[in-house]
Amino acid sequence: MSTPQLLRELKKRGIDLNRVTLYYWIKHGKIPRNLYTVKKRLERQFYYFKPEMVDFLTQKLSSDNDNDF
Repeated sequence: MSTPQLLRELKKRGIDLNRVTLYYWIKHGKIPRNLYTVKKRLERQFYYFKPEMVDFLTQKLSSDNDNDF
């Protein structure tokens, strides 16, 4: 699942997240490495996500205890 697809799925679930925030969380280790892969083409990095990423973010962002995120 590409980044735009992930953001669309999250928006359907009522979570409005932007690409910059998502990449910030990836670079700072807030998202487990097993939920995404990085493919480099020339000098750009493309992120691809497993379908479980939608459930992970939905659970993390909708919980009352989101101080660690």
